[in-house]
Amino acid sequence: LGIVLHEMLTLKVPIDISFKPIRRYNKSTPEELERICHKCVEGELEYRYQDLGEVITDLQPVIHELEQNEARDNEIRIVIDSMGRGELDQAAATLTSMGRKWPDDEEINELQQDLNQQISNRKARETALESIDELLSSFQFNEVRQKIDEASAMGMDDSELEVLERKLNERKELKSKIDNQFKEGLRLYNKKKLPEAVECWREILRLSPENEEASRFLNDTLKLKEDLDSQVEVLKEEASDLFRNRDYQSALEKWKLVGQLAPVRVERLGQLRV
Repeated sequence: LGIVLHEMLTLKVPIDISFKPIRRYNKSTPEELERICHKCVEGELEYRYQDLGEVITDLQPVIHELEQNEARDNEIRIVIDSMGRGELDQAAATLTSMGRKWPDDEEINELQQDLNQQISNRKARETALESIDELLSSFQFNEVRQKIDEASAMGMDDSELEVLERKLNERKELKSKIDNQFKEGLRLYNKKKLPEAVECWREILRLSPENEEASRFLNDTLKLKEDLDSQVEVLKEEASDLFRNRDYQSALEKWKLVGQLAPVRVERLGQLRV
């Protein structure tokens, strides 16, 4: 029996088992199992096992230990697989359970340290992503580029970096559209083409709902448009009264004022000049 066990554990046929420790060939062999094998082939019969019952009695704790080691190894593989897939919460739960079963196991403690580092890195990446989103929303592209470089140095996945690069390019395109709309809106505002200017500010707010500057311009333009509309209506009534009273020159001056305040509303000016 000792010779069979030796061959099973070392894959070698023993020549002199007494002087060739099994653990020299198979370091994972429990010391107690090695002792049992050697006791089976002791040179002196009185030192060998006297019957199979004694062997079974000594083997039972070893078998229990091997079963525990196999269960531990299986759980370690589960933890490593979970960490590889980025399922850190599941890995943490498994390691917590393992720590209660094998509190002094060095490999489990090392895995726990690796997991803690991964969790720390994940939190750092999440913080970096939140910071990048905030910077993108305010179009701070230089700061975004710096944060992306830092995230890359922290080991962020290429797929995540590609997403960030795409977001950065999209926000740059959006900023260009908004800038063009601002230029057009200001041009129209200065020419007192207020309805068209209002549409520009509204388009900017559609593209960027949190844009405070566009919101302020929109409110100012609407207020100015309301004031001008009121003044224009008064001038139009005055011009109409003068026209009915055949005071054409004065009516023409009123319509000129209307044209200055609201260039799109001078349809009567041509008629008056004729």
